[in-house]
Amino acid sequence: MGGMLAITGSAVVVALSWAPYATQVDSEHLRRSGERVTRVWTVWSDLALTGPLRAAVGLSALAALLCLAGLVLGGRFGGRTVLNRIVVFASGSSATILACYLLAHKYTYFEPSNERHEPQTGWGAFAMFAAAWIAFAAILWNSLLEPNRREPGTVLGDVLVFLGTAIAVFGSTLPFLTTSDSFALLWFSPLTYSAWGWNTFTAPLTSSVVVALGLAAGLGILRLVRPAAARSLWQVYLAVYAVVVMVGYALSAKYPVFGDNPEGQGDVAEVFGLSFGIGAWMMLVGSLVAMAGAIVAFLTPHPPQAPDLEPDDALRQMPRSPGRPAEPNGVPLPTARELAAR
Repeated sequence: MGGMLAITGSAVVVALSWAPYATQVDSEHLRRSGERVTRVWTVWSDLALTGPLRAAVGLSALAALLCLAGLVLGGRFGGRTVLNRIVVFASGSSATILACYLLAHKYTYFEPSNERHEPQTGWGAFAMFAAAWIAFAAILWNSLLEPNRREPGTVLGDVLVFLGTAIAVFGSTLPFLTTSDSFALLWFSPLTYSAWGWNTFTAPLTSSVVVALGLAAGLGILRLVRPAAARSLWQVYLAVYAVVVMVGYALSAKYPVFGDNPEGQGDVAEVFGLSFGIGAWMMLVGSLVAMAGAIVAFLTPHPPQAPDLEPDDALRQMPRSPGRPAEPNGVPLPTARELAAR
């Protein structure tokens, strides 16, 4: 039951990616003719900064296919298998990204303005969000939340996670997006936008990268405080999630106008285009470094150490000479030949 629900929910997310994701009343057309025309965009429309959104749809498709393969090959999907771990990551990342996009602001010109008719969230966005979380809940229901544990990993892996997190956190305070050189020539200085700013399709998704890497670093700190703490795949999940989001942003179209350059706007998307700032590049590099560290730490556990023994256990394991049984206190008894010689 859970497997079929997971497949259905993930497949619905993919199907709804062609449903209305955002809508907006065409103010220019309304002003010219008085006729109210509503513009509609889907996930696959020409929208800026939607690379992670499309990646979420792809992750849901991957989860649906792997769930189907698990049902066909294994009879029941679940357990601590490699297949299941990938599905948990894909479904959880998709649901998180869709939730962040649902919460993100949507402006005609990337930031609040006097525009009467700002873009609105379409019904497809709400339906995709609900389907993704239903699928994720079904996958967790048929799975074990905690993956297989291993021995604590090497210090090098945790160091790379800490380093990548520090780079990303520092980068989040620097410009995430900047306006084009053409804008700077017109207005003498470019505009910059932080990863923490609530502009069109930025926060909370951009800030979730820092949160995910912070949690990954926290797992490493926990193992430093408690050396006996075992390692899990959740640190890898968090780091890979950050990489998926940042790569999605890097591959996205970047311009401040919502939609495919509305009628009457001329070349505004080109003149006022956006590009990755130094902060975004640092967040991308930091995510990659943290992902490498998490993978290294998980795949290279410490060599097994000899267990601590009580004094009596240690005495019992002392080497003995042939024919010399040991007393309970560990002192060897004399042999028959030694007794005769006395």
